[in-house]
Amino acid sequence: MKKISLSLLLLFTFYLSLRAQKEANIWYFGNEAGLDFNSGNPVPLTNSVMFQYEGCASFSDTSGNLLFYTNGQEIWNKIHQQMGNGFGLMGGQSSTQSAIIVKQPENDHLYYVFTVPEEIGYTGLRYSIVDMSQNNGLGAVIEKNIFLASPTEEKITAVKHYNNRDIWVITHLWNSSAFYTFLITPEGLNENPVVSEVGSFHNGPDVHGSMKVSPDGRKLAIVYRTLQTVELFDFDNKTGEISNYLPFHSDLDRAYGIEFSQDASLIYIGDYYQRSKIIQFDLNAGSNDDIINSGIEIGTVSNTHLGALQMGSDGKIYVAKHDNLHGDTYLGVINNPGKRGPACNFVEDGLYLAGRVCFWGLPTFVQSYFYTTPEQSIIAGNGCFGDTTFFRPAVIQSLDSVFWNFGDPDSPDNTSKDIETHHLYSSPGDFTVQLISYFSDSTVTTHRQITVYSLPVVELGNDTVICEGNTLTLEVDEGYSSYLWQDSSTINVYHVTEDGTYWVKVTSQQGCVDSDTINVYFFDSPDVFLGNDTVLLYGDSLILDAGSGNYEYTWQDGTTNQKYTVTEAGTYWVRVDNENCYTSDTINIEFYGNCMVFIPNVFTPNTDGYNDEFYASFNEQVASFQLTVFNRWGVEIFETNDINRHWGGKYNGTLVPKGVYYWVAEYYCYGSVDKRILKGSVTVIY
Repeated sequence: MKKISLSLLLLFTFYLSLRAQKEANIWYFGNEAGLDFNSGNPVPLTNSVMFQYEGCASFSDTSGNLLFYTNGQEIWNKIHQQMGNGFGLMGGQSSTQSAIIVKQPENDHLYYVFTVPEEIGYTGLRYSIVDMSQNNGLGAVIEKNIFLASPTEEKITAVKHYNNRDIWVITHLWNSSAFYTFLITPEGLNENPVVSEVGSFHNGPDVHGSMKVSPDGRKLAIVYRTLQTVELFDFDNKTGEISNYLPFHSDLDRAYGIEFSQDASLIYIGDYYQRSKIIQFDLNAGSNDDIINSGIEIGTVSNTHLGALQMGSDGKIYVAKHDNLHGDTYLGVINNPGKRGPACNFVEDGLYLAGRVCFWGLPTFVQSYFYTTPEQSIIAGNGCFGDTTFFRPAVIQSLDSVFWNFGDPDSPDNTSKDIETHHLYSSPGDFTVQLISYFSDSTVTTHRQITVYSLPVVELGNDTVICEGNTLTLEVDEGYSSYLWQDSSTINVYHVTEDGTYWVKVTSQQGCVDSDTINVYFFDSPDVFLGNDTVLLYGDSLILDAGSGNYEYTWQDGTTNQKYTVTEAGTYWVRVDNENCYTSDTINIEFYGNCMVFIPNVFTPNTDGYNDEFYASFNEQVASFQLTVFNRWGVEIFETNDINRHWGGKYNGTLVPKGVYYWVAEYYCYGSVDKRILKGSVTVIY
């Protein structure tokens, strides 16, 4: 018997909550347009002094108060005046992502302003440093236009390092397949980039379009207009490396804006030319082909073009739009960007700008500000006894280490420090699992009750032998979710009528699986015939033969030979076994011949110990007899059919007188149905 235990995986889901990031709460863009997200909903601002067709950036403190904003050429402070030395930056008025602002980690006053020019950027990626401690908190540019890389495209983005402190800044070179990724730490900017040569070779004159990292730092997407495609990659926020190229060509004419949902499960691409539309792709759809084929058009705009797509701190995606000559006083809004298909709810004129105008661009931010931090929870699988149960935290981003307690004190391995781990529970039942998650900035303790279910009881028995012509019924208890036999039968009973290997797999209502296997062999029953009942002549013998073969023999007296010799009357039987199959037979044998009876003619019942009794003597061939004694008047004075009962000469308790008495003996011999009768007399003397 071979037993196999399986289990069906049990998965626990988790929920999302938004971690507040107020550094991106104030936006300035377009022709003096602006938004304030500090109330939770965007409120239009009309105090901007900036005019910008495309890329721009703004930055607020952790309380959501404006610090400064830029179009990549000038910088304005929080009172909308040009910042000291805040002019002549080498961004571009028509650069898709002209600038991005990054605060130096663990520094209260130093900020980096990275810029890329429009078109093919021979002046390249550069940075300037703003010191907000200058000019009574209004700030000043203390270093400007420091060269990093060239030639570049109009693309720049940033995201936090895995440690949740440092910042990665990323650009793409023109006439190259290379991404350059720079790291900013508390010590400042490392000017030696991580170089990832991956994806298509970007050349040609059309370098417009966005580049974004997903808020969780796992994916990167970039528009490549020359091939009318958007390219998706994996981003390693520990090393800064970019890998695993996946191009999108699905119905794209001129893609420009791109944005991820907060949980990075969906990506949105804004496309325009013959018809402006927004396409949503599901990054969790499965294979690369599945992702590409998941594209759904979730909205169109009429008589206008689509520009940048940018996540807001309220979790909605805002869409810039214009007619190429004039701006638009409305932004489009994707209200539920975490939902699939039309449920994301795109509204073309979703947000009025209070008369201000948007063109192509919206501000560029460090994408991590929009990351929705999942509340830590426990993902578990394999809740079936006998299988190891898998555990991992739902949130791994910025997770330094963990401590697991599986709630199973009877197990010698009740704890673990592995992020992804397994545990073999000591018994079925309910267990409370504890996970302590040590993040870079906090410690979170999480509990989850799990149930480890008993396996189905499946027992087909030991391998067995069945006699040919019989049926073996295999049966599993009722009440389980499903049954599957080796021939695809699906009921709990199976009837076996021939040799073979038989197995069943049973699934419980909780999804736990067990199985069992049995080998069944069919054997022929031996042919045994000892003959008909018979009578033998006394002195003869008979050999009984149980038949030849590789069998086991058992006779009535325990002997085990194939043959048995009969020398006396009796009932004889034999059992012949072929494995578990057996046959038996019985025969009755009698003997006849030399049937002898001797009856004396005189006896002396005087109690002297000699010849005191009258009786008949028989040999072993006499089967039965009856002896009767009469007096001379024909009165019966003694009768017996017991060979051991003798006549002592008395009648009614008194000795009879001496004289002659008459007897009749009736008897049967073995092997004969004829009654034999003898008559005679006996003399009683004293």
